[in-house]
Amino acid sequence: MVGYDRPVLAEAWRRLDGMRPRILGHRGASARAPENTLRAFALALDEGADGVELDVRLAGTGEVVVFHDADLGRRTGAPGRVRAMPLAELRARDAGAGERVPNRRCPVPA
Repeated sequence: MVGYDRPVLAEAWRRLDGMRPRILGHRGASARAPENTLRAFALALDEGADGVELDVRLAGTGEVVVFHDADLGRRTGAPGRVRAMPLAELRARDAGAGERVPNRRCPVPA
């Protein structure tokens, strides 16, 4: 296993000349909330992330929804494919812990 030397790491940060990498919550704070949900996005920002990485797909009725898998099973426990399902039906599914599948009309956490 390769380790790192703190002084070397500190010097690397100094060389960035005030710039720093951006920290993104992968699918939001997906370790603490259901992935790709508004709660996961809000938690990531609350925990100091600069932004979030998310996955989008098209619903069967053409709207953009935030969902990683093509199939609903892993996240909702229900069969079906995102692309084959109308938005209203997708929004009615539980994406985990009572969260709904977000789409562009959902309020975005600030």
